Amino acid sequence: MTANKQKIYAFERAIELIEISANNNPLLASDETYQALYNAYEKLTEIFMTSDERRTNTFLALQLG
Repeated sequence: MTANKQKIYAFERAIELIEISANNNPLLASDETYQALYNAYEKLTEIFMTSDERRTNTFLALQLG
């Protein structure tokens, strides 16, 4: 795994942990929090991934689908 993919994976994992925490306590995260995380994730993929990697990345499709 390249360093860039590791950074994106770490961010994905952070989002997952926040979602788990929010499921246990809904007051911890709001819709605005998730939107901010989504926006940050998109920006990271623009910075670190090639266009081919973005096309094959299924994380957001799984999360939003």
